[in-house]
Amino acid sequence: MPISVSSITFASRPASLTAADQAAGFATVSNDGRYILFQSSATNLVADDTNGVADIFLRDTTANSLRRVSLAADGSQLTKASTFVGLSADGSVAVFTTAADTLVAGDTNTVADAFAVTLATGAITRLNLTGGGAQSTVPVSTSYLPVIRPVGSVYAFETTAGDLVAGGRLGRRRHQRRP
Repeated sequence: MPISVSSITFASRPASLTAADQAAGFATVSNDGRYILFQSSATNLVADDTNGVADIFLRDTTANSLRRVSLAADGSQLTKASTFVGLSADGSVAVFTTAADTLVAGDTNTVADAFAVTLATGAITRLNLTGGGAQSTVPVSTSYLPVIRPVGSVYAFETTAGDLVAGGRLGRRRHQRRP
């Protein structure tokens, strides 16, 4: 069955309506099409983007606004790239990965972790933790490709950490976490 396109939205453009100075990718859209979450290394999408790494952005097509989602809890820029985005069906929760260690307290493993951000409040949850809340102690373990269920309460991600669940093994495994 052919798909009907009634409009096209240029999500990765700055408020000035000029072109972004870098490409965008890894885009996902809320069920109603209002929110578009994507990754970009562009430095001119939002004010004061000077970190020189890929960030995660949210376009609200109804409000015609754009905001950076990949920020630390104190609002500071991340020092490492963010990538692999996911968005809840209603656009209320964004998920992504980054090796930046400033999003949450206690992130000392120096590898990519999976995070969820509640967009209305800015609350950040680190997803790839053990049931007891500990981070992986496996050297060079990384977590990536996070996805979120439509209701925004179940997350899944790929990880090479073998110590997040009892009986886990090193390698490419899919784990789930309910915050």
